Amino acid sequence: MRLVESLDDYYEIIRKEKAERGRLKTNDYMFPDAVKRYINLKRLWIEKLECGLVFLSDEERFFQGYYYIDDVNKFEIDRHEKPILIQNIYKSDRKKDHICQMDISLEKSGFKKEGVLRHAILENPNNVLEKLLPAEKISRRIMEKEGFKMMKVHRNLMPELLAFRDAIKEIPFYQQPFFSADELVFDSEKGLLTCVIDAKGSIQAARHLIMQGNKSYGWIGVAERYKGVYGLASMLMVDQLKLICQKGILMCSWVEQNNTASLQYHERLGTKWTGTIMDEWILYGQS
Repeated sequence: MRLVESLDDYYEIIRKEKAERGRLKTNDYMFPDAVKRYINLKRLWIEKLECGLVFLSDEERFFQGYYYIDDVNKFEIDRHEKPILIQNIYKSDRKKDHICQMDISLEKSGFKKEGVLRHAILENPNNVLEKLLPAEKISRRIMEKEGFKMMKVHRNLMPELLAFRDAIKEIPFYQQPFFSADELVFDSEKGLLTCVIDAKGSIQAARHLIMQGNKSYGWIGVAERYKGVYGLASMLMVDQLKLICQKGILMCSWVEQNNTASLQYHERLGTKWTGTIMDEWILYGQS
């Protein structure tokens, strides 16, 4: 396993593999800017396999794997010091044969299927914003009266923000990609990252809108003791929707297909299911 040194290095690795093996199966849909980001952070690795290769992005608590292989039946990768996440994306009505076979190979290689997620797009964020605004104004007055404040996440709060995010039980660790402190500060300045602090200055709620091309994903979290109190989640959603409507951002979600409450919540918002599915497979690390 070695670090990928440059964008040219990345493309040359793929070119050589294709020249040697012909047409390859892959789950790598990263934009060039995303690849370049990992390279600049020195967090993109390449590992050779019997059937091809896999790029591993270091997400701090896990690796995410992007494979280029010629024979899915021979896919096998050794365990590392961190868990490895493999995501396969397909249309619900036509899961291709090689992905079905890849499921078998991943299981044989020791991977555990942790989730099946449905992809969604919020069709009319302006409508949702209008519906939430009246209640949000009331919640904001109550929140401010109790000493709470919505604000940008300043650099000195970043360690607390990450600890807060990691403690959100609804977000498994392998759905928490790595961001450097500088990246988080940059997102906060752009309005993509916001928190709610209490009278003592501690984070009790937060949200992060993560951009991928023209699409956005992200999370909203509220401390357990304040769930259903003051409407913190709704206020963060309104804050996010204002930005989305202003900038014309496409708001997307991946929702666990067995999480009925979450599915119903997204449908109430006006979510449209795109018919795209993502399987999440984890190879847990060396014990």
